[in-house]
Amino acid sequence: MAELLVKFDPEIEFEPIVDIMYAPPADAASPEDNPDEQERNMEVDQTKVTGIIAPLIRVNNLNVDWSCVMDFELGIRNCLPYLNVTCNDMMNIAKTFDRPGSDNILRLQILPQHDNTYKKINMNFYIVRFETPEDEVLSLSCVYMAPNLWNSELRAYGKISTYDFYEQIAHKCKLGFVSNLSNTKDERYIYASNKTAQAMIESVYRDGGGEDNIILDCWVDYWNNIVLADMHDRWTCIEDDIKYWSGKYIPDIEPNGPVTPEEVDRIITNANGHKLREAYINEYEIINNTSSNVYEGTDKVVSIYSYDNLEGDDLLIEDGDTKNDIFKKYIYGGEYFGDFNYVRQKWCNEAFMQKVNSQLIKVTLHTPCLAMMRGEKVNLLWFDMNNFTAGSAERVDNEVNTNIPISEQEGTEGEQDEYIINKQVSGQYLIVKQTIKFHNYGNNPRWNLELLLSRPADQIFNYADAIKKLNNENKSE
Repeated sequence: MAELLVKFDPEIEFEPIVDIMYAPPADAASPEDNPDEQERNMEVDQTKVTGIIAPLIRVNNLNVDWSCVMDFELGIRNCLPYLNVTCNDMMNIAKTFDRPGSDNILRLQILPQHDNTYKKINMNFYIVRFETPEDEVLSLSCVYMAPNLWNSELRAYGKISTYDFYEQIAHKCKLGFVSNLSNTKDERYIYASNKTAQAMIESVYRDGGGEDNIILDCWVDYWNNIVLADMHDRWTCIEDDIKYWSGKYIPDIEPNGPVTPEEVDRIITNANGHKLREAYINEYEIINNTSSNVYEGTDKVVSIYSYDNLEGDDLLIEDGDTKNDIFKKYIYGGEYFGDFNYVRQKWCNEAFMQKVNSQLIKVTLHTPCLAMMRGEKVNLLWFDMNNFTAGSAERVDNEVNTNIPISEQEGTEGEQDEYIINKQVSGQYLIVKQTIKFHNYGNNPRWNLELLLSRPADQIFNYADAIKKLNNENKSE
């Protein structure tokens, strides 16, 4: 098991959004002597939390007031972050667009809820499309911005491994580099034929890996890092002690006073004692994508031709499922040069990722918890009431050590109902996708962090230990 570690930090430099608008001049009079300055400082204090209660956005040379942000969605598509924003355009931001093009820039910041816990999200985007569907309403579509990312080139990288290639691309685009690998044994000739760095980031990892137990995935995260992850290791491993920084309330427009964060077990749950935690959920959704197994096959017999020895070979690629749901397909995979069979690796990667995405659990947190990011592990504990339907009761084992009385969670006495662990849903999952959303209608700002979770079907998970940690945390509060 290997964690995702920062190999080097990004070199992109950002100007602070808040200071541009609100930093007082050096010769400013004392606030006590100037009522106007007192009011100005109140604005500064309010802006300090704007990146928490709402995204902090600057379009060209204008800051967007948090109350004007109506809808916001930050996600990752085709390996790169994207951003969609709809706002009330009372400041006539649309008039700052000289013309549609790359000279229109959006800057974004999302701050952690507590100081000294996580790095803030700080990103730049090109505004590639804007619309005014209604009077004083502006809709923006944005793509990720980094130096040299969108410049095409004709370049031969030589015989190089996937790991070394992404290191080079990260330095070229001034991005950081994160991986749970130290290298990959998959050297081959990599050639950019009038392709952008963005296109190369999306394609090179797909036929890389070099060993049977290495399956690569790649994306640029919200902290301007290229992440090159061995998904086989991340998906199959069980992490024993995973924690995150948490407070006891979700910040509102008027915070309820200072809150000291504490490091707690990273457990997403519907337990009553966690209602004020960032990782509380009240529902889940099962997403079944197994139709791809039928149409594309779970097991594939791939015919591959080598130009070096002028021979062909038929390889059986299995998804490793223990159940009898095998759909075998025969495919001509392609040709390869050199010692490394990158065509075989490409089909292995596709078969594994098809399995990872075949059944997912979707949950929604109501805060942009910066610990719950793609590639990280998280424990999910879902509890059903013991008076639920018989079908629900049959899904779980009614063991003593998996019951959590309501009285223990809420501190009340006399309650007879119990929560029973749902073992169909509960377990340790890998976050394979996360989307940060924000909605604000009627000055009612609300965050949503949508997570798609995946785990092996044959995972062995210590439910009793996870529930014990949950109980201990509830009793300590």
